[in-house]
Amino acid sequence: MLNIGYIGSLKKQKGFFDIFNFCKTLDKNKFSFNFAGKGDVDKLLLPDNFFYNGILPREKINKFIDSCDVFIFYSECEHFSLAILEVMSRGKITINKNIPVVHEIIKNYENGIIINDMTFLNEIINDIYNDREKYNYILNNAQKTANNFSIKNTTKKTIEIYKSAILQHV
Repeated sequence: MLNIGYIGSLKKQKGFFDIFNFCKTLDKNKFSFNFAGKGDVDKLLLPDNFFYNGILPREKINKFIDSCDVFIFYSECEHFSLAILEVMSRGKITINKNIPVVHEIIKNYENGIIINDMTFLNEIINDIYNDREKYNYILNNAQKTANNFSIKNTTKKTIEIYKSAILQHV
């Protein structure tokens, strides 16, 4: 069973309803959809393989991420996404809508997957399900990428930039 995850606002702008409707088309015996975030889910009919976790407190987010295999981020517009990095740091594959900011983090099929629309998403999900070697390759690279954005590495790079700027003006 491949557990597809989503964490974030349950809003149209975040692509939640596109993801929700897509996951309803998948084989219930092979895939489940596990999601968390703020939004009105009372009106949604949840199939047997859909699990809503509500709004998670910070201390439960890693456990939620760990319970999923792959995450889909399908926002219409986004600033630099810490959510993508959080998921990658836990060794999970992210499938991301092709918006400009995603390219700052993701190299397609190296450390994540970038899609233009939902057209080939079924094929991609099934490929991840069936090809564990490709899956492991991407998730290992995802963890390495997330490490590049760790507090330690980001602080080091920021200090280097400041030192360089100061030296140029001295």
